[in-house]
Amino acid sequence: MTRTSVLALVLAGAVLAGCGSSAPSARTSIVQFVRASQATSGFTHEKFAGVRVSKLDPNYATAREEFTRTDGMPSVLTWILRRDGSTWRVTSKENMFPVCSAAPAKVRKELTGSAGCYPAAGVYTSFEWTPGRQVTLRYCQRPGGPGNFLAASKGVTCATAAAVIRELGARCPLGGWCDVAPFRCRSFGAYARCTDGVRRVLWNAG
Repeated sequence: MTRTSVLALVLAGAVLAGCGSSAPSARTSIVQFVRASQATSGFTHEKFAGVRVSKLDPNYATAREEFTRTDGMPSVLTWILRRDGSTWRVTSKENMFPVCSAAPAKVRKELTGSAGCYPAAGVYTSFEWTPGRQVTLRYCQRPGGPGNFLAASKGVTCATAAAVIRELGARCPLGGWCDVAPFRCRSFGAYARCTDGVRRVLWNAG
């Protein structure tokens, strides 16, 4: 074997080694990033149920983490991250459907098994108010497992929206029309619409 062919084999081996080590290196940096982020939040990391780098676009990755909240309750988060130079940044951190802007739909489907998503809390989007009628609201509480959510229009703080729904439950537990000043609400038990002029609150218990 000539010196040139030996050198070619050595270089080829180095290239292959570099390619093979990139994914583990990415996974290691993701794990370190998530652990550090949770530590600053006061949460106790328990374990990772999976860390995956996208094959469609290696600049995206996901990590499913189990942790303990500050109140002692166990919880799970699915992180979607995007590579920003030599570091990672969070594009979505939810226990259910990710934020729609977290990654392209095809990458979300690859990483999480579904392209399903919801807008981030605070982002205005279209909601069905009544059959055939759409209104613009924002999530105060994004949909959870059973589909529960709380949304409000401009001019209504999320604290006000939550207070209206709490009072509505106390006043009209069986549903019907109910006044929660200054809102007029129509409750269906596990679903309610409240209005005060152009101000709106929409709630679903799931």
